[in-house]
Amino acid sequence: MTDPTPAPPPRRSPFGASLPSDARAPGAIVRVEGIDGPEAEAVGRDGSIELLPTGPRIWLAVSDRGPDEVQAAVAAAAGRAVACTDLTHARVVFRVAGAEARTRLSRGCPMDLDTVEPGAAAATMLGPFEVVIRRVREPDAFDLFVSRSVARSAREWLCGIDPPAEPPA
Repeated sequence: MTDPTPAPPPRRSPFGASLPSDARAPGAIVRVEGIDGPEAEAVGRDGSIELLPTGPRIWLAVSDRGPDEVQAAVAAAAGRAVACTDLTHARVVFRVAGAEARTRLSRGCPMDLDTVEPGAAAATMLGPFEVVIRRVREPDAFDLFVSRSVARSAREWLCGIDPPAEPPA
């Protein structure tokens, strides 16, 4: 497995250090509280906002749009005011990919990553770190949304995970 590096998807990234020069500027990660079910499904129908569930009626909105635009779009879809907090500078996204990604992540994550559908996300633990983990729509790839304050430690922890055991000969 290669080192997990800040390599978020080009369109939905709060972390632009490794974006290609022709990519659009990174947008926002916004914590949204107070919507659920049909309201949440109405958000981002145009594909510009992705809602990742992190708890009951709490979502992480990831978008290439700015935080104010995200809040306005979420409120319009919900048909009422909602509580939104800009977390753009509070999160780092690591992409962990490769044939061993699921096996390595499962060593520190209590979720059964084999059952996570592409595009699905959940708040969980990864070792000692709280993360939102999203399975990317490409084989064996996951985005980890980590608090910026522990990003370096989380990266070191990820790099230190033992490789999967070799099958007996």
